[in-house]
Amino acid sequence: MFLPAVATAADSTLYDRGEVNPRLPSSEQVEKYKTDSDFQYEEVYVEDTSWWDDFMRWLKRLFRLDRLGASGDIILWILVGCFIAGILFFIFRSDIALLFSKTNKANSALAGNFAEMELDQVSIENLLKTAIENKEYAEAIRLYYILALKNLSESGNINLRKDKTNREYLYELNGKTVYQPFEKLTFYFEYIFYGKFDATEAIFNQVQENYGNLSQNIRRVQQ
Repeated sequence: MFLPAVATAADSTLYDRGEVNPRLPSSEQVEKYKTDSDFQYEEVYVEDTSWWDDFMRWLKRLFRLDRLGASGDIILWILVGCFIAGILFFIFRSDIALLFSKTNKANSALAGNFAEMELDQVSIENLLKTAIENKEYAEAIRLYYILALKNLSESGNINLRKDKTNREYLYELNGKTVYQPFEKLTFYFEYIFYGKFDATEAIFNQVQENYGNLSQNIRRVQQ
């Protein structure tokens, strides 16, 4: 019979019917807290992009590839690769043309040298002696190279033919003791006649030395 009295007491203590006056911070304080690093709870990551990334994004927008997703990236890289290849081609096309020009010359490497090849060794050596006395080093180098081929052919190291190139002879000599001196002779011969460089006395001396090494190796193998 005492329950209504308890309920009435409970009601008077559970509810506060007094007037509430909220305290709000001033706008100056709010701005201060916004800029205070102590109150920054979210980490902001700024993407560090290079000029290349910016350039690639610009290209994607230019060709409207940004709508294609991953496929757009692939197409973009193909376009960039073709563009770079085109630039390299125009930069080095003179060198490429020169390379093929030298290759064509090498395919007929000895076409003009076989006239002396038909002579005996003594006759070629007399021509060589005259060229050395007159300091005609380019002619002397050419005659040394003819003598080298003639000696390699007569010793059975190469199969001499008019339609063969210098590189084919080197391939035949691969693994033999005469390979290295003949390779150096070939280098100097092509340097002078295909590279159009001056035949100096220093180069001639190198050719003469390598021809001597080649001749020694040929004789050593035949013994």
